[in-house]
Amino acid sequence: MFRIVAGLLILGVLWQANCAYGQEGSLGKIRDDVKGKSDSADKRSKTDSDGRDKRSSADDDDCGGPFGFLFAAILGFLFPSDDADCYQLNGYFPSYPYAKGQPGYMWIRREVGEDEEPKPQPDFSRARGWSGRVAIEESNDFDGINRASLRLLLETGSGLGVQTNWSYVHERLSCGCMDESALGDVNLTYLFIQDEHLQMRLGLGARIISDRQITDVGFNFTIGADVYPRKPFVLSTTFDGGTLGKAGVFRAQGSVGYIYKRWEIYLGYDYLRIGSTALQGPTLGLRLWF
Repeated sequence: MFRIVAGLLILGVLWQANCAYGQEGSLGKIRDDVKGKSDSADKRSKTDSDGRDKRSSADDDDCGGPFGFLFAAILGFLFPSDDADCYQLNGYFPSYPYAKGQPGYMWIRREVGEDEEPKPQPDFSRARGWSGRVAIEESNDFDGINRASLRLLLETGSGLGVQTNWSYVHERLSCGCMDESALGDVNLTYLFIQDEHLQMRLGLGARIISDRQITDVGFNFTIGADVYPRKPFVLSTTFDGGTLGKAGVFRAQGSVGYIYKRWEIYLGYDYLRIGSTALQGPTLGLRLWF
């Protein structure tokens, strides 16, 4: 009897281990793409009559063309060249958006022409040459994948900044067991458009994946914008493109926030594609400005 019970326990442990590491969910597919591996059965199902891999060609389109098009379209549509000079001023930051009854988030010293009437100016003695914001965020696809994220952005009036985003991804597999991984990026940024109602940044850095089965890095390019239309709203968007191991990466995020003093609560959507796998879902976040 003892031998039977012991044997059943051993089989149960082995089954659980096989379930946790053998069954492939979305995170498992991401690891395969990062390593450059692919499942032969899935690959056969994606192959057309000429023997070409349809998934590979689709990934090339998703990770390359659309991102470049979006980048060119945003800059060309929003910021025509004849207005470029007005976006090269160094700004000063209040403690949080719309502070002291001022518009937007950045205070800028503007020269007043001879024919122009002087406008009320902010108290620059109470402004700073740097700003910071940190946020916690929750996202769920309602199909077994949950992402808890931490975001940090530090910027200066000269334009230079640092941005980092980290997500703990938790996936419930069909067998009932769990899979998990950490995804992140670290970027040096430049605030190349500075205005009271709009700031826009470019960034270059690294993208990381790390868990018990894999640790790998890649290249990341980011472009983001914050719009302050009127108190108490904040509109934010970010587009990322790059690599992670041998996989291409594309990310699009957008949110609408409500500011109360230093705190912002926001709703949005986050789409992240790594290789052939997309992680996406609505987001709810809380941001502290400092």
